[in-house]
Amino acid sequence: MSRDSILTVNKLNHYFGEYELQRQILFDINLAIQSEEIIILTGPSGAGKTTLLTLLGGLRSVQAGSIQFLGQELRGATETQRIQMRRQIGFIFQSHNLMPFLTAKQNVQLSFELFDHVSEQEAEFKAEAMLSAMHLGKYINYYPQQLSVGQKQRIAISRALVISPQLILADEPTASLDSKTGRDVVELMQDLAKKQGSAVLIVTHDHRILGCANRIMAVEDGHLHEKNLNKGSAPSTADVHLYPFWGKGS
Repeated sequence: MSRDSILTVNKLNHYFGEYELQRQILFDINLAIQSEEIIILTGPSGAGKTTLLTLLGGLRSVQAGSIQFLGQELRGATETQRIQMRRQIGFIFQSHNLMPFLTAKQNVQLSFELFDHVSEQEAEFKAEAMLSAMHLGKYINYYPQQLSVGQKQRIAISRALVISPQLILADEPTASLDSKTGRDVVELMQDLAKKQGSAVLIVTHDHRILGCANRIMAVEDGHLHEKNLNKGSAPSTADVHLYPFWGKGS
């Protein structure tokens, strides 16, 4: 399969506030994400990682520069156009945002609400299959308040992956997961990327999953850089604050 461009970013700038209180958050961001590619995005707190993620997912309006998703320009896009685009994106946030009055299976099935061509039976089958892949098969009829933080995060991840999105945007998806489950989650994302030609962008400080990436990018003071580091070499002084976990285990 040829690797097509999923997302292209060109000279993206973003600001918070207005007039004399205006502050620039992102500076001339350039990025191209291809199908079947997994990119890990890291950097210190407050550097602009989450802001960039929400812009790429159409959750914020593009102020300056260009973002193209599957060839469609997001700058100047209407809310309706952005909603259509978001149907092809799987979002995973740090907070699981589950509906407390729905079971695990029902929370995952919610992802199919915007897809008229998917029957209720098919949605139920796919939700159960995804939860089983996340080692939650026996908890499908449990409510969020009956589950641990890690289990709730796996439900949220299931909800994002079950629609086989073209792009997965994940903000610290493995932070509340044990080592094995975290690795399983990333391997599921890898499998989806290969089978569906999807792309994955993961914001993380989890050193356990760095080896799963095709590329590692870093946001520092609103600027995006590609990092050409391997685990066998020591980081430079400039990299220590970006990789505080370096050398602390495999």
